[in-house]
Amino acid sequence: MPIVETRPIDPATQPLPPRLLCAIAVDAAMGARFDELETPEPGQRHARRVHRADTHDVWLIRWGAGSHTEIHDHGGSAGALHVVSGWLVERLPQKAQWRSPRVVPAGWHRAMPAAHVHEVANESRTVAESVHVYSPPLETMHHYEIHRDTGLRVARRESIVAGSSAIE
Repeated sequence: MPIVETRPIDPATQPLPPRLLCAIAVDAAMGARFDELETPEPGQRHARRVHRADTHDVWLIRWGAGSHTEIHDHGGSAGALHVVSGWLVERLPQKAQWRSPRVVPAGWHRAMPAAHVHEVANESRTVAESVHVYSPPLETMHHYEIHRDTGLRVARRESIVAGSSAIE
């Protein structure tokens, strides 16, 4: 019988379960210091990584009125989004079009699998605040464009530096 060499699975590279990611996000929201982030102008947002462990990291994001992300993924990390104040709208691309938008109001959260692609927006007239948890910790993001004929196409790759305090 041939000898098969196996390597142990590094738990730090495996995403934490979705329910645990949501629980971490809700817990982090209770002590979140959004006042330490600059108040964004309309159309802008500010983000800061406030915790990094081997298995996950935690980000705070303040969303100015009318701000939004590009269509993006989380580079293979699973995640959770918890809205602390205001409300956000999540849109999921499906081939060359959009699924119906999902409104995520204050106090609600949303788990995101590792292959999740979306865009998030604050469509209100006031600042919104949210906590984001990624597992394993966020290292890269891919930003996408939607093309009518081909669907999603990667427009650019963004590296998140370990000591980074901002994601765009």
